Amino acid sequence: MPPAKRLYFLDNLRAFVIMLVIVLHASITYMAYAPVWWYVLNPQNSLFFTMLVLLIDVPIMQIMFFISGYFAMPSLQKRGSASFLKDKCIRIGIPWVLGSLLLAPPVAYLTYFSRQVPVGFLEFWRTDFWTKLYQQSVYWYLGILFLFFLLLALVYKWNSCLKASLPRLTRPSWKLFVGFTALMTVFFLVINLFYNIDDWSHLWYLFVFQPVRLPLYIGYFFLGIYAQQHDWLSAEGYRPAISTWLPSSLL
Repeated sequence: MPPAKRLYFLDNLRAFVIMLVIVLHASITYMAYAPVWWYVLNPQNSLFFTMLVLLIDVPIMQIMFFISGYFAMPSLQKRGSASFLKDKCIRIGIPWVLGSLLLAPPVAYLTYFSRQVPVGFLEFWRTDFWTKLYQQSVYWYLGILFLFFLLLALVYKWNSCLKASLPRLTRPSWKLFVGFTALMTVFFLVINLFYNIDDWSHLWYLFVFQPVRLPLYIGYFFLGIYAQQHDWLSAEGYRPAISTWLPSSLL
């Protein structure tokens, strides 16, 4: 696929995933066995919305990190580390900080408000928000993504081989996908011994993440970099067959 068409395809895929994020968050309110902390829980729940949540929740963030990784290296090579980070500070860093400080607290307060907990917003913000209910709402994604971009830019700055690298046309073998799947599965299962799948953690109140899923985000971000460097989705490069990968993904 030509570069322009490839760009439109991935941009459209990202927009579609963002729409699925909205559907996911709306569906959690009506699902059975929803997380106890979820902002609004409808007493009338449905297994339909439960299955919809399970279907959507599995792939969406991995897709987002894959696409971000795919676009990262061309931007780095075009701008250089300093200009690249300046752009990410404006487009990702500022929305992350403003969203986490100004919009996340009212969203978190919905957990109390929807349950008629007799705690005012200001009291909630001074106390429970910074302890048991601390979160960054949906803006956690921007924080983790900004951290990935920061680390990649630092490696790029000091690695001459990475600076000189150009996309080279190669087709992946089945061993790559088997090995990648096995590696992600091992990390997921090992961390799941210590954390539940819906547990959240934070690092110095800066970076909020789910420990069980964090290795998946890292893995798919670097898979995106690998895919771009090996010219996947180009006219001559590797283009996954939907007839094979869609049933595999659903399974």
